[in-house]
Amino acid sequence: MTDANETHSARRNRRLRAAFISSFISKVGSVLVQIFAFPAAVASLGPKAFGAYASTVAAVSWVSLVSLGAPPSLTRLISAAVGRDDREQESLLFGNGLAVSVAAGMLAAILILKTATMEDLPHLLGPSVMGFEHAARTVLYILSLFIPLTLVGNVAEATYSAYQEQAITNSWSFVLSLISIPVLLLVVRWPLISVMVVGTYGPTALTKLLSLVQLVALRRPYLLRGIRRISWSASKSLLLPGGAFALISAGSYLNTQLPIFVAGWTGGTAAAQMGILMQMYTIAISVAVMVNNTLWPALIEAKQRNDFRWLAKALRHAVSVNAIVAAGSLVGLGVLTPVIASRWYRVPLSHPEATAWAMGAFMAAATFENMLIAISYGIGSLRRAAAVFVIRCAIAACLYRLLAFRFGIPGILAVGAVTALAACVALGLPYVRARSANDGAEGPSS
Repeated sequence: MTDANETHSARRNRRLRAAFISSFISKVGSVLVQIFAFPAAVASLGPKAFGAYASTVAAVSWVSLVSLGAPPSLTRLISAAVGRDDREQESLLFGNGLAVSVAAGMLAAILILKTATMEDLPHLLGPSVMGFEHAARTVLYILSLFIPLTLVGNVAEATYSAYQEQAITNSWSFVLSLISIPVLLLVVRWPLISVMVVGTYGPTALTKLLSLVQLVALRRPYLLRGIRRISWSASKSLLLPGGAFALISAGSYLNTQLPIFVAGWTGGTAAAQMGILMQMYTIAISVAVMVNNTLWPALIEAKQRNDFRWLAKALRHAVSVNAIVAAGSLVGLGVLTPVIASRWYRVPLSHPEATAWAMGAFMAAATFENMLIAISYGIGSLRRAAAVFVIRCAIAACLYRLLAFRFGIPGILAVGAVTALAACVALGLPYVRARSANDGAEGPSS
C-alpha cells in the first residue's frame, strides 16, 4: 500500500468512526421520539384516525420518486470526483443536483395538490379514510409544502455523504428529534391528524433546509459556483445513473408504504396496525442503514484510488456487523413486537405471535438486503442491484393483495421476508462465486 493510500485509508476510517458514533447518538434521539412522543400522539388520535393518517401518507409518499434518484446519484458522482480531487466537477454536480431537486419539488407539490382536489378520496386512498375526508385533504395540503422542501433539502444529505461527512447529517438528525418531541406532543393537546403530519414532516423539512444552508454558507461555499453552470447535459449525468436509484426508491416505497395501503383495504384497524409495524421497521432498519450508508461512498472513493486492501477489510467488517444486527432484529422483534404495539402505541395486534415472528424475519432479511445493495452501490453494480430489488418488490406487491385478505398482516410480512431473502441470494451469489473462483485460482496453501 502506498503512503498516499495509507493517508486516505486513515482519513476514511476516521470519518467512518465519526459517522458511526454520531449516527448512534442520533438514533438515541429517534428512540426517544418513538418511546415518548409518537406513541402518545398515536394514542391521542386513536386507531381509526391514525389509520386514516397512515393511509393518506402512504398513498402520496410515491411523489418523492419524482426526484428520479438524483440525490444518491449525486453522492455517487461527487464521491468519484473527490477521489480524483476535482473540485470543479464537484461544484458542477452540486449545482445541477440542486436544480433537479427544485424541479422535482415543484412537480411533487403539483401532484399532491391535484390529489387533494379529487372528489372521492376514500376510493383513492382506501376505506380507512372514510369519515376523515376533510382531515385527509388538510394533510395533503400540508404535505404539498413539506415534501417538496424535504426533496430540496435531500441535496445536502447526499453531498455530505459524498464527502463521508455523515457525522454532520447525523447531528442534524439529533436536532430533528429534539424538535419533533414537543411538536408531536401537541397532538395530545389537539388530537388532529393535521397536527400529526406537521409534527412528523415539519421538523424533517426544517432540519434538512438548515443543513443545506450550513453546507453552502459554512462548510463548502465553493459548491455554489455550480449554480452558474446549470445545463441539461450536466443534469442528465445525474438522471441517467439516477434511473437505477429511482427504481430502488420505487422498490422502497412498495416495501414500506404499500403494505399500509393494502392493509387499509382489509378493513378494521389493519391500517393502524401496519402503520405501527412499518414505523418499527423504519427504526430497526435505520441501524443497518447507519452502517451501510456510511460505507458505500467510502467504497467508491477507495475503488477510485485502487485501495483494494481497504475495500476487502471494509466488506468483511460490514458482513459481521450486519449479521449481528440481523440476529438481534429477529429475536428482538420476535419477542417484543406485541408488547411495543399494545403498550407503547396502544394498538393491539390481531395475530400477535405470528405477526411478531414474521416481523422479525422480515427485518433480518431486509438487513442483509440493505447491506448487499449498499455494497453494489460502492463497487459499481448499481443496475443489477436495482433490477433485483425492483423485481423482488414487484413480486411482493402482487402477493400482498392476494394474501392480505386470507392471512392478514402476518401474510404480508411473510411475503416481505421471503422475497427479501430471495433478493439476498440473487445479490450475493455473484460475490460468492467470485470468491470461490479466486480461492481456486490461488490453490491450496502449502
